[in-house]
Amino acid sequence: MITFKEWNENRKPYVYQTTYLINVDSIFQSKLFPAAGQSAWSKPDITRHSKKGVFFADNPNGIKYWVWNLIEQSYNNSDYPYEENLIPIILKFKLNINSWEKDDLGNLETQGNFFTKRSVNPLGIMLWNGSEWNSDPEDAYNIKNYFSEEDYSEDNYPYPKVW
Repeated sequence: MITFKEWNENRKPYVYQTTYLINVDSIFQSKLFPAAGQSAWSKPDITRHSKKGVFFADNPNGIKYWVWNLIEQSYNNSDYPYEENLIPIILKFKLNINSWEKDDLGNLETQGNFFTKRSVNPLGIMLWNGSEWNSDPEDAYNIKNYFSEEDYSEDNYPYPKVW
C-alpha cells in the first residue's frame, strides 16, 4: 500500500479513455462499467482482454493511439460507422491510483495504459466534444461537426489542444 504523499506525488491530474459516441448516453446515465457498451474489437483475444476492466491511459499520446484504433475498428465493424455513431469520444476523469493495474497488452503498442476493475461514476467524467471539455452527454454529438461521413478519419479528428 502506498502512502497518500507517494500517491499525491505520483498521480496524474486526469486519466483518459476512449469510447464510441453510441455509448456516451448509457455511461452518463449509469456508470462507466468494465466491458460494457459497443465493443470496438473484432479480434477475440482483445475482446476477451477488454472484459478485465475499464481501460485508460495516463497520457495524451496513448489516447491518440486508441482513437486511431477505434476509427480503424469502426470500419471493420460497420459499413456506416459515422451514421451508426461509431465515432471515438475521449473521456477524462480522476481515478485513485490505488485501483490502477498495468495493462501489459495495451503497453505493447503504446505506454501509459492501465485498467481498473471498478466502475467509474459519471459525476466526475468530462468528455471532449471537439472544441471543449464538459460534462454534458448531449454535447458529445458536437464531435460530428468536425468532419462529415466522407472525411471521417484519424487525420481529421479534432484532438484537444489542452489536455
